[in-house]
Amino acid sequence: MSRRSSLLLAIMLAPALAATVVAAPAFAAPAKQAHHVTRHTAQKEPKKVQPHKKSGKPAAALTCRAAMSNGRPYQFTTTKLIVTTAGGALVQATARYLTTTVPEAAIASKKGVAQIPYYISWSTPWYRVNVNVQVSQGSRTASCSTSFTPRLV
Repeated sequence: MSRRSSLLLAIMLAPALAATVVAAPAFAAPAKQAHHVTRHTAQKEPKKVQPHKKSGKPAAALTCRAAMSNGRPYQFTTTKLIVTTAGGALVQATARYLTTTVPEAAIASKKGVAQIPYYISWSTPWYRVNVNVQVSQGSRTASCSTSFTPRLV
């Protein structure tokens, strides 16, 4: 083979040989495998936190129902104010006697019932005592009322 033809052969085969033969010094790190491909994934944006969607419904109204355990108690006995409302609500009651006003308070049970005892001592017989009740829970409030009439012993 002439020098010219071997030079032409080397030029033609150079790209093929260059891809297969890699000259690396003995102290260099081994080359990466040809099949290893690094994918560049687009950076994902963090999820935006959505505010809690409100149902559009207003908060349920607070209810209040009041009754006396005995609407005509005798003097020197105890009658109970029974209030039905939401569980854990604050119950404030005010009994308006002829000569005095008696405020009381309680917390409704988990089932929504509060009982406030009223001792009937020397209250004026046959004078109707009005009991005004206000219940509150958070920003919600409601009111109701009942009454009782003391009797002579």
